[in-house]
Amino acid sequence: MLSKRLQLIVHAPQPPLTRRRDPEARQETWLIFYGDLQVGTISERAGNPTGTPRWQWSCGFYPGSHPSAQARGVAETFDQARGAFEDRLAVSSWPSTERPI
Repeated sequence: MLSKRLQLIVHAPQPPLTRRRDPEARQETWLIFYGDLQVGTISERAGNPTGTPRWQWSCGFYPGSHPSAQARGVAETFDQARGAFEDRLAVSSWPSTERPI
């Protein structure tokens, strides 16, 4: 049986995903957060040659994620990168039984 405190933690409302622009990045870069925990980034690719995808995304808990828990990809548009990021995050292991998306 779970303690009362643990029951409150497990059933607590999950925070929404938020994104914040990285003011220190040269390219457009968005840091993705789940509450106060950074879970990934979406950014323009540096030195991107013509004809290759413009955006890249990475998904995984920071810091200290096990490499197998992280994923990366590229996309033509920001919206495509965001969609791929959200799709990957939806199947990731979260610290609770609920998914944020």
